[in-house]
Amino acid sequence: TVDAQQAGVVQAPDVVLQPELRLRGRVLDEEGRPVAGARVEPGHPFFSVATTTDADGHFELGTLELEARYLALEAHKEGYVSAAKRIEREERTAPVELRLARGVRVAGRVSDPQGAPVWGAWISIGYTPWQDPRIEAWADREGRFTLARVPSGGQTAWIWRTGFAQKRIDLELPSDASEHALDVQLEESHFIGGVVLGDDGAPLPWTLVYAEGSGRAWESIEGFQSYSGADGRFRIAGLPEVGITVGAVAQGRARVELEAPALDRDDLVLRMVRSAGFAGTVVDAVTGAPIPQFVVRVGHPSEAFREEAVGGI
Repeated sequence: TVDAQQAGVVQAPDVVLQPELRLRGRVLDEEGRPVAGARVEPGHPFFSVATTTDADGHFELGTLELEARYLALEAHKEGYVSAAKRIEREERTAPVELRLARGVRVAGRVSDPQGAPVWGAWISIGYTPWQDPRIEAWADREGRFTLARVPSGGQTAWIWRTGFAQKRIDLELPSDASEHALDVQLEESHFIGGVVLGDDGAPLPWTLVYAEGSGRAWESIEGFQSYSGADGRFRIAGLPEVGITVGAVAQGRARVELEAPALDRDDLVLRMVRSAGFAGTVVDAVTGAPIPQFVVRVGHPSEAFREEAVGGI
């Protein structure tokens, strides 16, 4: 690192270049045929490095860090599902093979509880609604949508539209399938609301409030959050009819979570107490000398070990 803010000072630092890592390999399709013109690039932290496969699908990629702790290669080409592969250190001298699949075309229709088309609904495929790379579509005036090049295997479809409850559908797309029909009927939206208070009973404005599924429904919803207003009040809509846990996070306050006893109510009270901290010194049990490097973990020990945990075990 060179400090270039000292006016009039001439610096001549020595720059030592390290040996590069060069990866070689091939990009093939599902049938083992070479894919020409595919873009091959590593992930973080080498985003600026990329190359393109030749007519036989071969590629060579250099200027990579020889001892990088994490290294992955990605292959992309229009008309294919992107492929990614982590390259472990012991694998970095061997040729890398990346397979691009055509994927499955998922198409269908979104309707309301009465069967009428829902236009403008957002359909996303992924472990979360915002998985990268994004696979998404919007329903047209007839409620119809098409998702091209969805990877085969287990997938999750997320469907959102203002005024309706978020919908999650788990899919299993066979590797030999080219198309899959998905008809979605949205349900009535539910809400949960209330107020965020401090330990003194005063409202806490601009506090982040979130909602997530509780119990067996903990994975059933995603992405619900809001902020309390100037009066500490909040309201989260678009919820499906499942068990809901509501929580709040604020700087200087301990996180609070509360399982909602029911939906469609505005009387939930989230009371946030001030967060605590602790400090101390870790020493050798025999010599009493301080230990310079250590890790402190904070948790909730069971009743059987609570006294020992407080004692430092």
